[in-house]
Amino acid sequence: MVEQHNKLRKYHVTYMSAKSQNDFIHLLGQDVQSKIVSEVNQASLFSIMADTTPDVSHNDKLAIAVRYVDNNCNIKERIVQICEVADKTVDGIADLIISTINKLQLDVNSFVFQGYDYASSMSSNIKGVHSKILEKLKRVVPYNPCQAHRTNTFVELAVKSNKMALNVFEVLKTYLFLQVLNDSAYLILNLSLLKVH
Repeated sequence: MVEQHNKLRKYHVTYMSAKSQNDFIHLLGQDVQSKIVSEVNQASLFSIMADTTPDVSHNDKLAIAVRYVDNNCNIKERIVQICEVADKTVDGIADLIISTINKLQLDVNSFVFQGYDYASSMSSNIKGVHSKILEKLKRVVPYNPCQAHRTNTFVELAVKSNKMALNVFEVLKTYLFLQVLNDSAYLILNLSLLKVH
């Protein structure tokens, strides 16, 4: 009966347009975000980790993640916001992190640690985002370096000390750069690789 009704209708709604899909993704994202925020607010403490990276259109994005322990004593780490960085200064990034905490209605008094990479603009206890957050919140929120960045630095230094590994990574870096550069460069690279084999 439903099938017959659908055949007789003059129009068919599929919700498959790019706008509809983006609307669904946005709604699902809001729901997931609100559940994470609720879980974080139930935890007594949380830390913030943040890092910037350019997107495909070369705009800097700041990913803000929270780390907390849930009611079942499970350690959780969740990205809660990815926002465009309009002001790339230390003050601008610190303000963006604090405003995101407030906008998400996270309890800023439960914010007890901050974690960033080793870039002095983020980690410096004199002029970095770390110190600006201390200054703006008027209390101590210790900085703990991001362990993923620490591991990455270790691997990078280990590779730099091994000439063969360094060559492999240089080839991979060039390959990925050309692949991202554009399709024609990628085609030329693939043709060159075919000649090598």
